[in-house]
Parts: sequence; C-alpha cells; structure tokens
Amino acid sequence: LDNLRAAADWCLANDQPQLLARLVNRMYGFWWASEYMNEGMKLMREVLRHGERVPLDERLACMAGLASSVATTFDISAAVELATQAIEFSDGRASAVLATAMVGRAMNRAFQMSAQGADQELVAEVRREAAAAYDMVCSAQPSQLRMQVEMCRAWMESALGDLSAAVRWWR
Repeated sequence: LDNLRAAADWCLANDQPQLLARLVNRMYGFWWASEYMNEGMKLMREVLRHGERVPLDERLACMAGLASSVATTFDISAAVELATQAIEFSDGRASAVLATAMVGRAMNRAFQMSAQGADQELVAEVRREAAAAYDMVCSAQPSQLRMQVEMCRAWMESALGDLSAAVRWWR
C-alpha cells in the first residue's frame, strides 16, 4: 500500500495523469476488495479531472470503475451518470469496459426504479441493456467479467422484484 501511494503521489507531483490512470485502473480489484475504496475513488476522480490528457481507453476504464465504486456509496444517480458517460465515450466499441458500464448502469437504474415504482418500458430497456452486456462478455471477454455481469443481473432482477430471475442469475 505504501508503494502504491508513493507511485500515485509521484504521478501527481510530476504531472503524469496518464501514468496515474494506468496505475489506478490496474489496481481496481485492490480498491474494490479492500477498505481503501474511497482512496481509489479519489484517484479515479483525479484522473478524470485531466480529461483528454489521459488516453481514452484509460479514461473509460476510470469512468466505469468509478461508476461501480460510487454505487457502493448509494449515490445511484452519480453511478448512472458516470456509466452513461463511459458508454457514450466508448462509441459502441465492444470491450470489457463497455460491458461493465452497460450492466452497471442497468443495475443502478433498476435500483432507482425499485425506489420509484417501475415503469414497464424502463424495465424492458434496462433488461435489454443488461442482456447486451451479457452477450458482449460471453462472446469475447474473460470469464471473471462474465461472473460480474451475472451478479449484477441478479441484483438488478432482485431490485425489479423478479425473484425467480434473480435466483437463476445467482445460480
């Protein structure tokens, strides 16, 4: 952790946001699985603050990662907004980042709908987006990402009240 912090500090002190992006994105699993998620989110926000100075693929990964991370703080609107930005910037190019952003947005929109009462057209839209993300990861992405998408679909169906579908995805 000290080495990670020192590397991030060096990137910031030497105005190297593109290197910070590479570091932050490759450590995403660490941020997610540790008690340091807030620190990771702070660094992801710092990367995004630099805009076009950071390569597009790295910015997309930061947006999608931040969207997923922010959702854990129950700022669902911010999570949807960040995922939407990642989807729009990806310009439809199939990738793990796009699939993550799509299923994350679908899941978080389902959470929003469960609190507001679900409009059936929106439910269908959310399910279509989640299905497209699933198809994308099944065709070309690592199996770990497939499990992540399946888990998000289970949470999404739980939020939408379709417990039978949720159980199928949990299995």
